Amino acid sequence: RAASVHRDSASRQAARESSEPIDSEPISVHEFASLLLSPCNSAIEPRRSPTDATEPLTSYWIASSHNSFLEGDQLTSAVSADMYRRLLLSGTRCLEIDCWDPTTFGRWWGQGPRVTHRMPGGVPLLCGSVAFGEVVAAIAEHAFTSSPLPVILSLEMHCSAKQQRKIAKELINTLGDQLSRSERVASTPLRELHRKVLVKMRLR
Repeated sequence: RAASVHRDSASRQAARESSEPIDSEPISVHEFASLLLSPCNSAIEPRRSPTDATEPLTSYWIASSHNSFLEGDQLTSAVSADMYRRLLLSGTRCLEIDCWDPTTFGRWWGQGPRVTHRMPGGVPLLCGSVAFGEVVAAIAEHAFTSSPLPVILSLEMHCSAKQQRKIAKELINTLGDQLSRSERVASTPLRELHRKVLVKMRLR
């Protein structure tokens, strides 16, 4: 009985100790970044083999980029087609392209559509802009340099019908056979989409 009482007392003491705050040193920004990027914090499904390409595209995690054209912040940074080269070479498979009419950029009047970042309603910022054609050329150059997996172009469309036709023509002429024309991409096995560029568009 004495041994039982001793064990109960020890259990209560351990419970009290476990509920008390533990003093520890704060971690640095570098240590926190290492924790976020460590394999134990990965968002990738470990049970699926990376060589399994029999499922539709929607069954896989996709390395994606937001405001892919920006070299820095969303307010004042430069815009460059080279950013698409860098992202593709680093393994990114989904790229965002914000498309605007050239009429909103003064000196680009009468030319092709531009790629830039603007506020809702088209409110201008201090970001630069780049020709849509330059962006597509950069994508065609390195779309499958680092991987044969499909590249998804996410077009945020702010252009008029006339400029949208120019965008379609630019995609067809520059990407050629790499551009997927399939209407059943959602049900197509991933292996059949290798070395293909897919386009999705959101009208704003």
